Amino acid sequence: MKQGAAQKGLLFVVILGVLLTFFLPGEGRGSREKPCLPELAALLERKGAEIDGFDLEGWAVARKRGEAEEIWKELNLPGALGISGGSLSPVHTLQGEGMRFQARLVGGADVCITLQKLSKAGPHDLIYVMLKAHVPPGGQGSLLWEKRFRRALASLGLGSEHGLYLTVKGRLPCRLEPGARLVWGEGVLRDLGGSVTGSLETEKYLSLVGYTPFFSDAVRAGRKKVNINVALASPPGSGATFVYLGTPLISSEY
Repeated sequence: MKQGAAQKGLLFVVILGVLLTFFLPGEGRGSREKPCLPELAALLERKGAEIDGFDLEGWAVARKRGEAEEIWKELNLPGALGISGGSLSPVHTLQGEGMRFQARLVGGADVCITLQKLSKAGPHDLIYVMLKAHVPPGGQGSLLWEKRFRRALASLGLGSEHGLYLTVKGRLPCRLEPGARLVWGEGVLRDLGGSVTGSLETEKYLSLVGYTPFFSDAVRAGRKKVNINVALASPPGSGATFVYLGTPLISSEY
């Protein structure tokens, strides 16, 4: 779960180390892995939620020589996602130089690609790539973009260190009280063949994490593996309950 400022800007070296240490790739990687978003969306709809959209967040890490712009041209990240057009700009941070690409595509998908070069990380500079997309509901858009992300991450030549976070966002037409939120969230995990292994609750939201054999990729939280995350949020004054279902964790703000 990521909120507020944690969703903005580039990740620092410490966060990179956490990602590399605790992301546990499954057996089926890349474009051959079974798509998750259609299954997650179908489950939320069966539970009475209206789908608001999909968030995808992929990352990859490798060591590369050269300037950020040269590496960007070599990897051709927009091309790997089948994108033409968009805007490209340099990024300057204390960690090193980088490039950022943004595009709003026909159909309403918003895509952002960031390449960050972390200088002085060894014989070769450490390169961190982040792929993000928000896809509106309807049609086969979410399935298309999930396949594109998996294919791109598998084919970038960045080694085995990469991962993908997938989130479906929706809403229930009523405001659930805390007890009902817990029952609803536990039911979602149960329908996916999983159970609750951790939770976080405030007056505004409830977040549950668990593990299910239904999905192959996972992250490790302490000694436990986690690959499913459901959250319910009830903003003050709202008559609805906003729901989020992600694997291995939710990457959307709520």
